[in-house]
Amino acid sequence: MNPPNSIKAIEKEIDETKQLLKNNTEKLIERDSHLEELEHKSASLALSSGSFRSKTKKLSTRMCFQKYFPLLLAILFCFIVLIIIITSSRHK
Repeated sequence: MNPPNSIKAIEKEIDETKQLLKNNTEKLIERDSHLEELEHKSASLALSSGSFRSKTKKLSTRMCFQKYFPLLLAILFCFIVLIIIITSSRHK
């Protein structure tokens, strides 16, 4: 090899390496941006999930109450009727 060609080859290799480093740096910056965006979305989802959990718990309690309230009223009504029957039979 003659010296001018080897210098040109080295310069070409240096330019390719510079371009590769530039591309990798740009990809790294873009990746960091995406990671920050994902971090914000994750925090938002965490807050939303806590709110969702508390709302579903309240809804579950309310639905359970709606489901068993008529049964509780029927039992209470039977208990009151039974007390009335027992007290009226003692007075006779």
